[in-house]
This record gives sequence, structure tokens and C-alpha cells, in this order.
Amino acid sequence: MSKTLLRPSAGPSRMKGKPAPDDLERVIAQVHAMDRAPDAWQGSDQVPTMIPYMAKAVDELKRIYVSPRLKQWMSGQDKGRFLKDHDRWLTHLHPDDREAVLDALGQTRETQRAYCLEYRLQDLDGRPHWVRDMGAYIHDGRPERAVIQGLMMEIPDPHDGAQPAQAHETSPLPVPSGPTEAPQLARHLHQLLDQAPMALFAVDDQGQITYVNQQALTQLGYARPDLLGHAAHGLLLKAREDGTPVAWPDSPLHQALCSGQALERLETVLWRRDRRALPVHMAITPLRAGTAASGAVITFQDATEYRSMSTQLDYQASHDPLTGLLNRRELMFRLERALHDARRQHVQHALLYLDLDQFKLINDTSGHQAGDELLRRIATLLTDHARQGDALARLGGDEFAAILHEVTPEQAMRLAEEMRELVENYRFHWENRQFSLTVSVGLVPVSRESSSGITLLSAADTACNAAKDTGRNRVHAFKKDDTGLMRMQGDMHWVSRIHSAVEENGLQLFCQPIRPVAPEGKKAGTHFEILVRMRDHDDKLIPPSAFLPAAERYNLSTRIDRWVVRQTLDWMCDQRDRMDHLDACAINLSGHSVGNSEFLKFLLEALQTSNLPPEKLCFEVTETVAICNLDNARHLFSSLGSLGCRFSLDDFGSGMSSFGYLRDLPVHYLKIDGLFVRDVAQDETDRALVQSINDIAHVMGKQTIAEFVESDAILQVLREMGVDYVQGHHIGHPVPLHSITLGDRP
Repeated sequence: MSKTLLRPSAGPSRMKGKPAPDDLERVIAQVHAMDRAPDAWQGSDQVPTMIPYMAKAVDELKRIYVSPRLKQWMSGQDKGRFLKDHDRWLTHLHPDDREAVLDALGQTRETQRAYCLEYRLQDLDGRPHWVRDMGAYIHDGRPERAVIQGLMMEIPDPHDGAQPAQAHETSPLPVPSGPTEAPQLARHLHQLLDQAPMALFAVDDQGQITYVNQQALTQLGYARPDLLGHAAHGLLLKAREDGTPVAWPDSPLHQALCSGQALERLETVLWRRDRRALPVHMAITPLRAGTAASGAVITFQDATEYRSMSTQLDYQASHDPLTGLLNRRELMFRLERALHDARRQHVQHALLYLDLDQFKLINDTSGHQAGDELLRRIATLLTDHARQGDALARLGGDEFAAILHEVTPEQAMRLAEEMRELVENYRFHWENRQFSLTVSVGLVPVSRESSSGITLLSAADTACNAAKDTGRNRVHAFKKDDTGLMRMQGDMHWVSRIHSAVEENGLQLFCQPIRPVAPEGKKAGTHFEILVRMRDHDDKLIPPSAFLPAAERYNLSTRIDRWVVRQTLDWMCDQRDRMDHLDACAINLSGHSVGNSEFLKFLLEALQTSNLPPEKLCFEVTETVAICNLDNARHLFSSLGSLGCRFSLDDFGSGMSSFGYLRDLPVHYLKIDGLFVRDVAQDETDRALVQSINDIAHVMGKQTIAEFVESDAILQVLREMGVDYVQGHHIGHPVPLHSITLGDRP
């Protein structure tokens, strides 16, 4: 399709090798010269159809506004309307021209240079209409926010021989050579400029208005005689938007006339006749006469809608769509600003972190619609009672934050307590049900000593967690010497490391042997417990006691359990041909995993996929976990036990009431708590306890395992008692699992 042309704003034309289109400055200058002869504008010529549009400067150049004239022209209807989507304009684009047009537009996106295209549009009857499409990129100084201001103008069919050649060629307009030609050209150019959708006016070298088109008159509310011959600065550019006067030497118009340099994409205001400021995007192009500026052409576009759209986009980018409060991004920006203010002016602010305590209950019992409505009402409640100037934000889920400006620690605590009481006294009604809820609040001072906004938010979150841990529905103020908060901050450090270790295989499996005490039991095969370690950045091993408590507190232990199960089963699959040498491989399960139905589903699927003999697996849970999750533990043992898996109750004996639960739990092994075992050789009380546990376990048909066997003396006492299995450093140290080959003693 040879007639779809991309014409850069400078450089050679691609249209049959002809020169570039006319210079607009020269044409306007010519019109100004003719404007001094009143007779030149007599008469009227037919003006072609012109369709202004706006488009987003994105890859697809989506058109966000197309003049109603397009609908009138293409459909013949009396009333047009805004066309707010790209596809609506594309429906009129001739199918043979579509690909070339879109490719040409795409090229302009990369450089954001003005363009000129010629192609065909089809009306509803299928008739083609040739148009010249011209567009320019405008923005407020940030190219990423550019929009395209364009104009489609009807042109004659270039292939129709009856049409005059100059209708589609791009050679320069001829300078008028006689009294007959000049008025005709002048009238045509005047009508084009006067009816152009872009508002424009021209001034001489003193800034006096010499020409103004109809679009400019309409937007400014003036009649032409009220502007012609008057100073543009005094009427239109006299003050800033807030009313502050602008002196003539400071005016951008004066600067352009003096420097001869064009000014583009100015975001300013022009003053209307009714004394209202009109926000505009304005460009000033000086007209040259030799080396000096003989005047200038000023084009402008009403930026009211653009500002409104920009304001709306800014609002959406900085506010939470559900509650209308600030979002996390905007809160962090304001927090950094408050921190800067604290350092510069030596004032103190405060940051609050609020977490609703019973939100999940309402969400689960009444649905997400009720939960969303509750969040909106809580946001309104807090907003209505907030001080002027303080910032409220929703961080996500049921978490909120507030920046309290210029408060002492005592004032901040009082305001935090008031917020807590507001929530506590509020009653949420939903579908004939009434809910009460509370909120836990963390408070952190924002002072000149504070390091950063991120650190402040983390500290406030930690203080909020401390409020929850100490009973909820309270305010906890962050203090540097607070040992509880220091532990929580340490936990949060481990939370991040645990996530990374699981995702990046930063964990490593070890195994420790469990030996039968009786010689005949040694023929049964290898029995060991799987242990997990973490590797730090220096490849040093970190014991589980350092990170597992944080994993338990922050519900990450199930993630670790899943990783351990997968890795263990993978190792067993590699040893599949040596399974006869394995008696039992014991894997520890956390309390969160025991109570998680999804984890049980994962286990069953993993066992089925691996196709390993289930009787080779033994799952260990602590006595405390089993008792606290009795129903879940019973279900887990039953589901896996039906496949042949074995179970061990770890740390048994910490409470003598434990025996009452053994009847309900189908466990195979009792691991006697190491606290009793380590001193069994010299402490008679520990010896009596271990003996009792061992005897009762045997009566109930369970086998016993004594852990923490650290010496031969302990081993001898346990052998005399009749304990079945022993485990500890005296029996064997933990070694990496990958170093073990079944059939060899670990």
C-alpha cells in the first residue's frame, strides 16, 4: 500500500521523493502579511473536513478522544459522540491500509516526533475517503506521560485524475504572484487556520496580537476586536494561576521573542475575559525576519480535561481503591518526607501500625463482601477522628498505618489509645448479625535519629506484633532496649532468610543413626532421623534451634516440612535398589503441618508419586503437638498408617498425663525426652522416670527410643532398663544425607 506515508517533521519526504511538507511558520507569516489587506479575505471557499483527536503515547497509540465529526462524516448521523477506544477508529480504517498505518504509527512512538500520514477511511456504505493524518507529541516535561494531539483532514483521492495535483502533493505553496491569485490563497489559508481545532494567535515583535483564530476566541471568551492590536502579555499572560503578577521581562513570550528560540510544552494558564485562569499546554514559535524575530505564533490547548485526567491518575496511583485512604507507596513517600522534616526542623512525629484482630473471623463467616465493607467503615471511622494534616493509609489486607505530625511520645500514645478505643467500641452490623472487633497498634517515634522510612515501618510492624503476642487490643510502643521487640526483629530477619533458603535450596539435610540396644535388632537395617540445617552466605551451617522457632511463630514451618519431605523422598528414590537395607527413615513434622489438611494431601500425593514402600517412613511429632492437635494428629496417623507408615512420639515424658493419650494415638515409638536421659546415669529421679516410661510403653505395645545418649555410662543404664533404641552423639553424629549409601552404617 504505497500511499501510507510517514513524514517526519524534518528531513526528506517519503512521498515519491518529493520535498517535505510546507513550513507552517512560512505559511502563517504569509497569512499575517495578507491580513493587513482587508480585501484579501473577501469571499469563501469550501473547507475540507477536519477531525481532531487525542491518543495515548503507548505502543498501540490508543486513541482516547476522536472528534464527533468522525461519526457524522462516516455515518451521516446528525449527532456525533466521543469515541473513547482505539477499536472504534480502527473499524473505519481501510483493511488494505491497516498494517502500514499501524507500523508507521509505531515508528513514531520510539522517537516521539511529529508525523504525517495519508490513508483511507471507510464510511458505513463502504466508500473510501482519503485523509491526511498529522500528529505531534506533547507532555509536561516527562516524555513517559506524553499524549498525541492529532488532526485528520480530508484530502481528494490522489488517484482521481480530475482532482488538481496540488491537493495531494507536498511541494511548497507558491508565493502569491498577482492580485487574483493572492486573495484566493489568502482566503483558503485563513479559513484553514480559523477553523482549525488547535487554538492559536500571533503577535508582532512587540508582543501585540496580530491574528487570532476562532478556536482561541472561543476558549478565551473574547471577540476578535478585543484582542487584535493589544498586548498579549497584558491581557492573557499577566499572572500565574494563583494570581501572582508576572512582569513582561519574565514572560515566556518575551523570552521567546528576545532569544528567537521556540518554547514547547509549556504548562501555564491564559486569562479569559471573565477573569478565570484557563489551564493550557502552550507552545511559542518565533517568526524570523533575517536574524531577528519578527513575531511569534502561539498555539495552545485547553488542559482542563488533561489536568483532571492527570489528577485522577495521580489519585489512583496514591490511594487505596477500596477505602480511599493512602496506599503503601504514598505512605512511604510521606514517611520519608516526615523524616526529612524531623531532621531539618528538629520536630518529632510518630508512626502507627494498626492490625485488626478479628477480621479473619468476619471474612470467613460472612464472606469477602462483608469484609470489604468492614474495611471501608473502619477507614471512615479513623478518618472522621483523625487530626487535620495527619496521614492515614491502608497497607493491605486488614492492616492500616497513620503518620501523626508534630507529637510528643505522650501525645502519640494518647492518640493511638483513642484509635484503639474507637475500633473497640465500634459494632459492625451485617445481615442481622452484629460483630465486635479490636485492633492491635504498634507505635514508633519518627525523629532525627531515625534511619529510614523502611526501617520505621518495619519497627512499627514489629511493635504491632508485640501487641498481638501480649494479648491483642493494646498499643505497644517501640523501644530500642525492648528485649521482646529485639527478639521479634530477629525473628523477622529469620523469616526473610527462611523464605530465601527454601526457594534457593539454602537448606541441607543431615541424618543421625538410631541404633537398637539388643544385638539381634541390628540385623533389621538402618534406622535414622532426618535433621535439617541452614547454610549462610559463607557456607557455614546454622543449627535448627536458630531458625525453627521463628518458622513456627510465623507459620513457615510447613514450608520447611514440605522441602524436607521432597528432598528425603528424592534421596530414597535414588536408593530404591537398596531399600532392603533401610529399616526406617524418620521425618519430623511441625505442629502447623499436623493441623494442615493441605499438607496431608501433599504427603499422600508425594508418597504415591514416589512409589516407595511407605513402611520405610516414620513420621515424628512432639508429644506437645500431638496433644494440642489431638483430632488432627489422630486423622494424620490414621490416613498415613493405613498405607503402612510408622509414627514416633518425640520428647515424650514432659507431662505424665501423656499416658492418657497413648490409647488414642497409633504410634509405634516413644522417644523419651532427652532432659531425663542425659542425667540418667547419676540422677535417681531421672532413672525412675525413664524406667516408668519404658515399662508402661512396653505394656501398651510401644517401642522406646532414648535420645541424648552422650556416654557409654548412659548406654549401659538404658540397656539394663530394656530400652529398645538409642540415639545421641555417643551412638553417631549427624552426617549429610547425601553422603549415606544404604547398606553402609551411617
